[in-house]
Amino acid sequence: MEQINRHLAAQLTKNQSVILWGAGQLAMKLLALPALAHTPVRALVDNNPILRGKTLAGARSLVRVKSVRAKSDRRHRRHARPIIIATLLHAEEISSQIRSLGLANPILSLLPHASLEARR
Repeated sequence: MEQINRHLAAQLTKNQSVILWGAGQLAMKLLALPALAHTPVRALVDNNPILRGKTLAGARSLVRVKSVRAKSDRRHRRHARPIIIATLLHAEEISSQIRSLGLANPILSLLPHASLEARR
């Protein structure tokens, strides 16, 4: 988790808001990281319908889980919030899903070797 914290901190600008994609165990751990302590999580998205409507406590507030379809942040690329994919196992699949939805948001990787954007 320390390595993930350092890598996220290097990618985030101060008080930049993000979207967290995934609401499982790793998402809860990510929300507790110092790198996200001053980062507003504006949306928490998950494909699992059982998690929708539930809330997770972030460092700055409670965040309610939304459906993937409800989070179509189609704003201009320069204003699109970065997306942190809160899984290591399914990151490629979710990255593909994000792009297939037409979202141009930057995708932040959890680990240096997991640079999803570099492979696009």
